[in-house]
Amino acid sequence: MKNEQELIENMKIIFTQENFDFKNGYTRRFSSNNELVYENAQLLIDLFFSISSNKKLKQKFIDTLENNIQEQRRLMIKAISFFTLIKVWFTDIAIKWIANGIKEFHPIMYILNNMLDDIIDYFSKEQLADLFYRINSLANYQADEKIKTTVLEKLSTKRINHLKEHLKSNNQEINQDRKNLSDKIKKLELNANYNLLLDQIDKYLETADSGAITAWMINTLRQFIHDMIIEIAKKIEKKTKELMEKPSKDKTQIKIARDFIKKHLDLSDKDNKFIDSFINILHSEWWHAFMSEKEYFRLSRNIWVEIWLFIVSKYEKLVK
Repeated sequence: MKNEQELIENMKIIFTQENFDFKNGYTRRFSSNNELVYENAQLLIDLFFSISSNKKLKQKFIDTLENNIQEQRRLMIKAISFFTLIKVWFTDIAIKWIANGIKEFHPIMYILNNMLDDIIDYFSKEQLADLFYRINSLANYQADEKIKTTVLEKLSTKRINHLKEHLKSNNQEINQDRKNLSDKIKKLELNANYNLLLDQIDKYLETADSGAITAWMINTLRQFIHDMIIEIAKKIEKKTKELMEKPSKDKTQIKIARDFIKKHLDLSDKDNKFIDSFINILHSEWWHAFMSEKEYFRLSRNIWVEIWLFIVSKYEKLVK
């Protein structure tokens, strides 16, 4: 395609056919695998990809579709333009025009309704949130309140599914890391009480009736961290035959052990600063109040699983 005039002429041919198809009651359908088939829109999409290497023509194509949504009087031209922008991944441009309740957005509601039933996920979680907010804000929507409600329900379902998948993924990863840590504790013959303490913490999180965490459980996590630091340091001492300093007024046993671990496990300053910061925070008074909430305590437990898996894995390499 050589110039803008030819591009616009080809787009007009497709828009004209869309109007005829709309008058004849045919515009879009679902295939046997529940994928939305919109033949005139597919022609536009093919046209876009045929000129996508030409930045000037590509921008003219996008501008024309955006202008259709904003100003075009023919309702189905608004709808096909909206759909095509989303299909060629200019979704944010398409949805930004859903900003008020004028009747002309009625066909776009039907397009959205169809797209949310499609097997393809067209929208990111952020775009789903934006769509939900915009459509829910159409207080003076004059067309069909039923379709508005249906679209909102489908958007809500998509958002819930995104959240479930996110939580499922996170839980699977942390549970696998928790298992890996337990396996390494056994393999490296660390104190078996660490696994018992981890089991206690997990059981408490699963069965506690309220969202509140007791001081005893918070102290259990602190003790777990303290004891593991000391034991890892002593095992390194035995392996390397290098003696740790003796505790003094200026240096506590836990501080000496942390420095010893940093030196022999080749922790970077960044690694060590992160671990030290979290240990210091864990012993502060305000953190005690913070962790008394169940979900924040769970977060602390998850962070420590990752930290200890990292340290124990480093130690495992040292003793091989």
